[in-house]
Amino acid sequence: MNDLYDIKIEKHKSYLEHIFEPIDSNLKLDLDQKKVVVSSDKFAMVIAGAGCGKTTTMSAKVKFLIECEKVLPSDILVISYTNQAVNELKQQLHQRFQCPILISTFHHYAYHLVKQSLEDSITVFTKGEELVCDYYLSTVQNYPERKQELLILLKYYFSTDLLFKTSIYMQCMKEYFFSCGKKKYLEDNYRHEWAQFVDNYGLSIKYYAYHNQTHTHFFCMLKLGTDEIYIDYIDLPSSFYKKIQFSHEVKKRKHQAEIYHFHYLVIEKGDAIEEKIINYCQENHIVMPRVPSWESFCTSTQKSTLKLLFRDLYQFILLWKRRGWTEHDFDYRINNNPNLSLKNQEVLKTIKKLYQYYQYYLQNNHQVDFEDMIHLATQRLKENDITLPKYIIVDEYQDISYDRFLFLKTMVEKGNAKVTVVGDDWQSIYSFAGSDIQLFTQFSRTFSSEKQEPQIFRIQKTYRNSQELIDIAGAFIMKNKKQIQKKLVSTKRLENPIFLVYYRSLKDKLKKLISILNKIYKTNPNDKVLLLSRFHHDISFIKNSKLFSVNQEHILYHNYPHMHIDFMTIHAAKGLGYDQVVILNNEDGIYGFPSFKESQPFLKLVFNSTQEELLNEERRLFYVALTRTKNYVYLLVSKENPSIFIEELKNENVSHLRL
Repeated sequence: MNDLYDIKIEKHKSYLEHIFEPIDSNLKLDLDQKKVVVSSDKFAMVIAGAGCGKTTTMSAKVKFLIECEKVLPSDILVISYTNQAVNELKQQLHQRFQCPILISTFHHYAYHLVKQSLEDSITVFTKGEELVCDYYLSTVQNYPERKQELLILLKYYFSTDLLFKTSIYMQCMKEYFFSCGKKKYLEDNYRHEWAQFVDNYGLSIKYYAYHNQTHTHFFCMLKLGTDEIYIDYIDLPSSFYKKIQFSHEVKKRKHQAEIYHFHYLVIEKGDAIEEKIINYCQENHIVMPRVPSWESFCTSTQKSTLKLLFRDLYQFILLWKRRGWTEHDFDYRINNNPNLSLKNQEVLKTIKKLYQYYQYYLQNNHQVDFEDMIHLATQRLKENDITLPKYIIVDEYQDISYDRFLFLKTMVEKGNAKVTVVGDDWQSIYSFAGSDIQLFTQFSRTFSSEKQEPQIFRIQKTYRNSQELIDIAGAFIMKNKKQIQKKLVSTKRLENPIFLVYYRSLKDKLKKLISILNKIYKTNPNDKVLLLSRFHHDISFIKNSKLFSVNQEHILYHNYPHMHIDFMTIHAAKGLGYDQVVILNNEDGIYGFPSFKESQPFLKLVFNSTQEELLNEERRLFYVALTRTKNYVYLLVSKENPSIFIEELKNENVSHLRL
């Protein structure tokens, strides 16, 4: 097979050498890329490492098909996942290469296939969150049972066995947050007191989080008007020395709360919750609102909490459909899953009623949502003879979900098309959105024919990272047992490209970040710098500093106002490259890195991810973070509580940078 590619490459040698000359004479294809460009395999997978030029390869392949293989542009379809990726491909292929092919997202192409068969009156539905909100709030007077349904979902969504939803560093907390310790102790001793407290003051959500060092120290936030109370719940130890240790910890945490202008209250095990809070509020002139619970529940004080719930319920419906499931699958999963708890069964039965209403609303109003479009397009392909493209190229295939896979496979089979999928399993980071990494790693099983087995290509020459960095990052990611082995190579050499920068406190963390930025600017003031984090709120520690101004993604550093600094989460930065990268939060804990927080509690009712699978995805996310840099990456690390990923990097002889 390699001889066949070599012959074809030699035949088109001059063309391939000069393919980019009209737009960039410095841009050249390497041998691996050329093999992908000239291949004519029925099924082909291109495993493209970070920074290896997959967009360049796809563009060259399309141009080659049109100009050398004489394929009609109308017979070529390029599919990607996001509008941003589609726009980048359009700029490359339409504007620079003048290749008038169809470039689309899955949803837009599905709509393209079904719109002719849909009635003219049918429209695309895009207001799912508003519909969920109306179901539970606007119609509750006519359907009082929906109040109970909503309370069941709230209890589940914010139940004490969920990990805490936010952190002390977030300043955007708009709701009442309260917790009183371990779940069992709460349920056994405070159930009735809590219920009364909720009824009296309109509180309807419960949180807890353990202190990530002692595992017995719990905290929460309680917001009353403009006052925010940082509450510690402590189960005091019997040991005298541990009591001293706790005393020191409480002083430190009180100081931390004061920095952010929070009140601070300690509740010890056995204290009367309501009495303790009321007394504290009276002493500090804090007004506790006393309103009927359901009315307060529906007022603006609760809107952001409800918005979170309604958003995630809507996402649950979309994910349910993305798995190819229907209304009947609720009953099947409820009745045929022995591991499903009674509480989860109750929640699924409750969501089923919402799902039925959602589907009824769409049908009654002649609307379809985006997931329906994928399903309808697949069905239309199966039932009708439709003119389809002969060549399909799929970008970011590691993000494929099951419904999109069925759609693609049906397109290939019905159109007898050749398909090339491009992606990198090392960068599969969207399982929470329905992507299934096994559809990528098992491509040879899912796409094959009697006449021809799928061909696997690797483009492994990276044009972004240094060899030293990709060696470290590659060894790190391969600790995931089921990742595809690959050996990336680079002509760039850079000694010690990863630095560990330790801090002991928030103040010290800010000081170290400033030192890193000063160092970068003095070395090369034109470098573009990316501050990366696992969560949006990781940037909050600089917001109170007079040296910085934060405007969405852009960070203004007042010492060097012309310095280009952006801030993004790692998910948002995927596919991008910067001169220098700083990863902000490398500590252990729920909101550390890796994180095991439940960003969407309903997900576990759709996916049965193990702790190992969750860790594997976090590892891939860390790999994506490391490989955004063209030069150096600086890791801000908690000295007292470092991430387990940092401990792994130490074994790869990563440098220590002391600032």
